[in-house]
Amino acid sequence: MRRPDLFLHVGSHKTGTTAIQKHFAGCRDDLPRDGVLYPEPGAGASHNHNAILLRLSRDPRSPEAHGFARRVAAEASGMRAVLLSAEVAYRAAAGEVHWASPGFAKARRDLMEQVIALFPGFSPRFVLCLRRPDRLAEAYYAETMVTTPDAPDFTEHLATRPYRYDYVGQVQMFRSVAPLTLIGYEAATSCGLVATFRKLLGLPVADDSEIIVRPSVAIRAQAWLRDAKRASVVDPADLRRRWRFALERGSGAPFNGPPASFWPDGACRRSFVARSLAGFDELEFDVPGDPPPLLDWSAGDQEEAEHAYRDWTRQNAERLAARAAAGLRAFE
Repeated sequence: MRRPDLFLHVGSHKTGTTAIQKHFAGCRDDLPRDGVLYPEPGAGASHNHNAILLRLSRDPRSPEAHGFARRVAAEASGMRAVLLSAEVAYRAAAGEVHWASPGFAKARRDLMEQVIALFPGFSPRFVLCLRRPDRLAEAYYAETMVTTPDAPDFTEHLATRPYRYDYVGQVQMFRSVAPLTLIGYEAATSCGLVATFRKLLGLPVADDSEIIVRPSVAIRAQAWLRDAKRASVVDPADLRRRWRFALERGSGAPFNGPPASFWPDGACRRSFVARSLAGFDELEFDVPGDPPPLLDWSAGDQEEAEHAYRDWTRQNAERLAARAAAGLRAFE
């Protein structure tokens, strides 16, 4: 009897993973009719399988991870394919080894081998979606501003966690453990990101199968968040409110203005892309042109944005309290 395929969607981050996960979670009950299982994660999650992988990274004997694998094996009876989606696989390591440790690369490979070992009755395949490195760096920076207490300069940010942009190393690591399918993010979004994944799984593609990828906050909002965190400690609840404010305002006041960039110049951006893609030719990315001028965000701009934010929180106090009580995330 043919073993069912096990597709392990491993990121990267900032390539529409949330949209993909929400789509397949939303049609979870319908997928078995086409022989596909997108299992309930358990562990308090509903859309993705990150918690399972992180539990395994802390303890290779994790009862939750092994129990999940047994449940998947039982539920997959009669199925032709199973999809798991956990973008933390792009960075997680066995034993929670830190990214700056000399043993990080080996620990990442060890964790992927442990994941595969959980599913001996399947034919595993990693699915990795990659975007042009400078765009990935920009998206990571925006995410850093809205979800962490960190407030680095953009150029400082580029030098941290180099594994993010080591596409050759990422591909080699995953491929050393199991077969790998690569997807180019830009190409996939042009024809439908969710549609691309449905085709990979042999599923029918409906006109309404696409889901909008959640946006990053505008560049001036990123500068505002950065400087707010530098000025004082921003507690998590306030950071979530600021994130929501930035999303609702978009590129409108107080974040309006001409196109701007965090890149010092085009040569810097092209050099970063060239270093990241050195030796990598499995996907084609367009060559980046010159970015807009370097953003000039002044103390006056910061004060104006803070004033607008305070007014917004006062005017929307009841709505914000209701959102917090409902546990809604900033982008929901």
